Amino acid sequence: MRLHNLGLTTKHGKEISEMDLRKAIDVMVEKHPTCKWRSKKIRSRQYFVLIEGYYWLTQFYFQKEKSLIDADIDFFKLRIKQYEELLKLEHNENW
Repeated sequence: MRLHNLGLTTKHGKEISEMDLRKAIDVMVEKHPTCKWRSKKIRSRQYFVLIEGYYWLTQFYFQKEKSLIDADIDFFKLRIKQYEELLKLEHNENW
């Protein structure tokens, strides 16, 4: 599993199982229902996690340093900064 190759583990230091990953994706969809981070079902009845969802899972859900809500806020601050740079917009703290 690619997550294992990245050295990611659960908060308890165990290897991420398929069950852990399914739970993480359920949390991702529940917390961010309007974000298109998971594909629609395909013929094989599987979903694919899209790149932004993959980043959320790897950089924030499976991190151990912060609470999930703090990590979630940091994720969106980072994404806003990336979009501002991409669109060459000046940062505005009032947003």
